[in-house]
Amino acid sequence: MKKIVIYTQNCSWWPITNRKKYFKLINDFIEQAKPDIVFLQEIFDKKWVKHFEIEGYTCVFEAKKIFLHGGLVIMVKNSIEVESCYIGRFQSQFGFKPKQFLSSLLVRRGFLHVYLPHFNLHLVNSHLTAGFSRNHKYNPTRFMQVNQLKNYVSNLGMCIFGGDLNFHEHTPEHELLKVFCKDLTAGVGNTFASEKGRYDYIFSSNIKKISAVPLLVPWYEHPRFFGGRPIDHHGIITQVQWED
Repeated sequence: MKKIVIYTQNCSWWPITNRKKYFKLINDFIEQAKPDIVFLQEIFDKKWVKHFEIEGYTCVFEAKKIFLHGGLVIMVKNSIEVESCYIGRFQSQFGFKPKQFLSSLLVRRGFLHVYLPHFNLHLVNSHLTAGFSRNHKYNPTRFMQVNQLKNYVSNLGMCIFGGDLNFHEHTPEHELLKVFCKDLTAGVGNTFASEKGRYDYIFSSNIKKISAVPLLVPWYEHPRFFGGRPIDHHGIITQVQWED
């Protein structure tokens, strides 16, 4: 039986003036909880990575000049060997609203993939396009991203993937993944501050006997508010165990 603890957190870069305080909260939680793996989203500037250079961890990311590809970072405990790193781009990028178009143009959404040889395990961190159609059920751009992500992880062998996937449970995107993958954070509850829904997930693929105990990290209930509003996302931390 193998076990790892995984924590996923959108680092919600707005409002910019309070970003360092928010990073400090997340940093303190990581030092306290000591997860083996951390998926971070919305870390766009290489300078921001320095806030997460915690003793005992390696930050894995890919950057050109200033910006990180996809705003994605995977933190791994130094005791765990990381063999390779790959960044993928979604073929479908742009949402159907101007705000989504501009966001995708800046972020260039995709996924960050690392391999852990000791566990024979692939990890994929991702951040999908935001927004819904008028019926609040569906985003065609995101559905195509989910399909590409599903096809990618299904060919990797044993894989744990997730991040800020920006869809609710029981939407077409969620149902598509559930056909091929297991939702390790099912039933964890609402992870988004301003809506009753879950945007943040951890899934497994190609692992037959796997279980997880997910818990919320309720940032927006914290007494420290930023820019007159709470932090957008709960984090999710879960212990995952599986048979070889």
